Amino acid sequence: MHKIFLRLGVLIMTSQLITEAYCINNKLLNLEAETCSSKIWSGVHIPKYKIKESLGFLSDTDIADTKLSQARNFKSFYEKITGQVQDRKFLQFAQECRNIYDEENDLTKLAIHLLLEKVTEKYTADLHKAEKLKEIRPQTPNNKQSDRENIFNIFLNADKNISANQ
Repeated sequence: MHKIFLRLGVLIMTSQLITEAYCINNKLLNLEAETCSSKIWSGVHIPKYKIKESLGFLSDTDIADTKLSQARNFKSFYEKITGQVQDRKFLQFAQECRNIYDEENDLTKLAIHLLLEKVTEKYTADLHKAEKLKEIRPQTPNNKQSDRENIFNIFLNADKNISANQ
Protein backbone atom coordinates (compact mmCIF):
# COMPACT_ATOMS: atom_id res chain seq x y z
CA MET A 1 0.00 0.00 0.00
CA HIS A 2 2.89 2.32 0.82
CA LYS A 3 4.33 1.81 -2.68
CA ILE A 4 1.04 2.95 -4.22
CA PHE A 5 1.12 6.19 -2.23
CA LEU A 6 4.76 6.75 -3.15
CA ARG A 7 4.04 6.17 -6.85
CA LEU A 8 1.03 8.48 -6.75
CA GLY A 9 3.10 11.17 -5.05
CA VAL A 10 5.81 10.94 -7.68
CA LEU A 11 3.18 10.85 -10.41
CA ILE A 12 1.48 13.97 -9.11
CA MET A 13 4.78 15.83 -8.80
CA THR A 14 5.97 14.88 -12.28
CA SER A 15 2.68 15.59 -14.02
CA GLN A 16 2.29 19.13 -12.72
CA LEU A 17 1.23 21.51 -15.43
CA ILE A 18 2.97 24.73 -16.31
CA THR A 19 0.78 27.32 -14.63
CA GLU A 20 2.50 30.57 -15.60
CA ALA A 21 0.10 31.17 -18.50
CA TYR A 22 -2.96 30.78 -16.30
CA CYS A 23 -4.36 32.59 -13.33
CA ILE A 24 -4.94 29.90 -10.72
CA ASN A 25 -6.48 30.66 -7.36
CA ASN A 26 -4.66 27.97 -5.40
CA LYS A 27 -6.62 28.56 -2.20
CA LEU A 28 -9.88 28.00 -4.05
CA LEU A 29 -8.42 24.96 -5.85
CA ASN A 30 -7.37 23.45 -2.51
CA LEU A 31 -10.77 24.17 -1.01
CA GLU A 32 -12.61 22.57 -3.93
CA ALA A 33 -10.29 19.56 -3.86
CA GLU A 34 -10.80 19.14 -0.11
CA THR A 35 -14.57 19.36 -0.56
CA CYS A 36 -14.55 16.77 -3.33
CA SER A 37 -12.24 14.47 -1.40
CA SER A 38 -14.46 14.68 1.69
CA LYS A 39 -17.56 13.89 -0.34
CA ILE A 40 -15.87 10.94 -2.03
CA TRP A 41 -14.64 9.66 1.33
CA SER A 42 -18.17 9.93 2.71
CA GLY A 43 -19.61 8.06 -0.25
CA VAL A 44 -21.51 11.04 -1.64
CA HIS A 45 -21.78 11.00 -5.43
CA ILE A 46 -20.65 14.24 -7.04
CA PRO A 47 -22.66 14.86 -10.19
CA LYS A 48 -21.06 16.27 -13.30
CA TYR A 49 -22.70 19.69 -12.93
CA LYS A 50 -21.30 20.06 -9.38
CA ILE A 51 -17.81 19.23 -10.61
CA LYS A 52 -18.16 21.85 -13.34
CA GLU A 53 -19.32 24.40 -10.76
CA SER A 54 -16.15 23.78 -8.74
CA LEU A 55 -13.83 24.82 -11.58
CA GLY A 56 -13.94 28.55 -10.82
CA PHE A 57 -10.38 28.56 -9.51
CA LEU A 58 -8.91 28.97 -13.02
CA SER A 59 -9.20 31.96 -15.30
CA ASP A 60 -8.07 32.16 -18.91
CA THR A 61 -5.13 34.32 -19.91
CA ASP A 62 -3.40 32.29 -22.63
CA ILE A 63 -4.37 28.71 -23.41
CA ALA A 64 -2.48 28.00 -26.64
CA ASP A 65 0.90 27.16 -25.06
CA THR A 66 0.60 23.63 -23.70
CA LYS A 67 -2.67 22.31 -25.14
CA LEU A 68 -1.28 19.15 -26.76
CA SER A 69 0.99 18.12 -23.88
CA GLN A 70 -1.83 18.62 -21.38
CA ALA A 71 -4.09 16.25 -23.30
CA ARG A 72 -1.39 13.59 -23.21
CA ASN A 73 -0.66 14.29 -19.54
CA PHE A 74 -4.31 13.95 -18.56
CA LYS A 75 -4.82 10.64 -20.32
CA SER A 76 -1.69 9.08 -18.84
CA PHE A 77 -2.44 10.56 -15.41
CA TYR A 78 -6.00 9.22 -15.54
CA GLU A 79 -4.85 5.74 -16.54
CA LYS A 80 -2.26 5.61 -13.76
CA ILE A 81 -4.52 6.79 -10.96
CA THR A 82 -7.39 4.53 -11.98
CA GLY A 83 -4.94 1.64 -12.07
CA GLN A 84 -3.54 2.41 -8.64
CA VAL A 85 -6.51 3.63 -6.60
CA GLN A 86 -9.05 0.83 -6.56
CA ASP A 87 -11.70 2.58 -4.48
CA ARG A 88 -15.09 2.51 -6.23
CA LYS A 89 -16.11 5.96 -4.95
CA PHE A 90 -12.91 7.57 -6.17
CA LEU A 91 -13.06 5.80 -9.53
CA GLN A 92 -16.60 7.08 -10.04
CA PHE A 93 -15.40 10.66 -9.46
CA ALA A 94 -12.42 10.16 -11.78
CA GLN A 95 -14.74 8.84 -14.51
CA GLU A 96 -16.97 11.91 -14.17
CA CYS A 97 -13.87 14.09 -14.54
CA ARG A 98 -12.82 12.14 -17.62
CA ASN A 99 -16.27 12.60 -19.15
CA ILE A 100 -16.11 16.35 -18.55
CA TYR A 101 -12.57 16.46 -19.94
CA ASP A 102 -13.65 14.71 -23.13
CA GLU A 103 -16.60 17.05 -23.69
CA GLU A 104 -15.36 20.52 -22.77
CA ASN A 105 -13.14 23.37 -23.97
CA ASP A 106 -9.43 23.77 -23.30
CA LEU A 107 -9.79 25.92 -20.20
CA THR A 108 -12.18 23.42 -18.62
CA LYS A 109 -9.86 20.56 -19.58
CA LEU A 110 -6.99 22.23 -17.77
CA ALA A 111 -9.17 22.96 -14.73
CA ILE A 112 -10.38 19.34 -14.61
CA HIS A 113 -6.81 18.11 -14.80
CA LEU A 114 -5.74 20.37 -11.94
CA LEU A 115 -8.77 19.45 -9.83
CA LEU A 116 -8.31 15.71 -10.36
CA GLU A 117 -4.64 15.99 -9.42
CA LYS A 118 -5.45 17.81 -6.18
CA VAL A 119 -8.34 15.52 -5.29
CA THR A 120 -6.12 12.49 -5.93
CA GLU A 121 -3.42 13.97 -3.72
CA LYS A 122 -5.84 14.70 -0.88
CA TYR A 123 -7.79 11.45 -1.20
CA THR A 124 -4.67 9.26 -1.22
CA ALA A 125 -3.39 11.16 1.82
CA ASP A 126 -6.68 10.36 3.57
CA LEU A 127 -6.37 6.70 2.55
CA HIS A 128 -2.85 6.65 3.91
CA LYS A 129 -4.02 8.15 7.22
CA ALA A 130 -6.82 5.57 7.44
CA GLU A 131 -4.35 2.74 6.87
CA LYS A 132 -2.09 4.09 9.62
CA LEU A 133 -5.05 4.34 12.00
CA LYS A 134 -5.96 0.72 11.31
CA GLU A 135 -2.41 -0.29 12.19
CA ILE A 136 -2.36 1.81 15.37
CA ARG A 137 -5.75 0.84 16.77
CA PRO A 138 -5.73 -2.46 18.60
CA GLN A 139 -7.76 -5.18 16.95
CA THR A 140 -10.09 -5.85 19.87
CA PRO A 141 -13.70 -6.92 19.79
CA ASN A 142 -16.39 -4.30 20.12
CA ASN A 143 -15.63 -2.81 23.54
CA LYS A 144 -19.00 -1.07 23.77
CA GLN A 145 -20.80 -4.39 23.61
CA SER A 146 -18.63 -5.97 26.31
CA ASP A 147 -19.08 -2.85 28.52
CA ARG A 148 -22.85 -3.13 28.13
CA GLU A 149 -22.74 -6.80 29.09
CA ASN A 150 -20.65 -6.03 32.19
CA ILE A 151 -23.06 -3.31 33.34
CA PHE A 152 -26.02 -5.59 32.69
CA ASN A 153 -24.41 -8.36 34.74
CA ILE A 154 -23.72 -5.96 37.62
CA PHE A 155 -27.38 -4.93 37.76
CA LEU A 156 -28.55 -8.50 37.25
CA ASN A 157 -26.49 -9.71 40.19
CA ALA A 158 -26.98 -6.62 42.38
CA ASP A 159 -29.49 -8.35 44.63
CA LYS A 160 -27.06 -11.21 45.25
CA ASN A 161 -24.48 -8.79 46.59
CA ILE A 162 -26.84 -7.27 49.18
CA SER A 163 -26.95 -9.13 52.46
CA ALA A 164 -30.34 -9.94 54.03
CA ASN A 165 -29.27 -8.64 57.52
CA GLN A 166 -29.15 -5.01 56.50
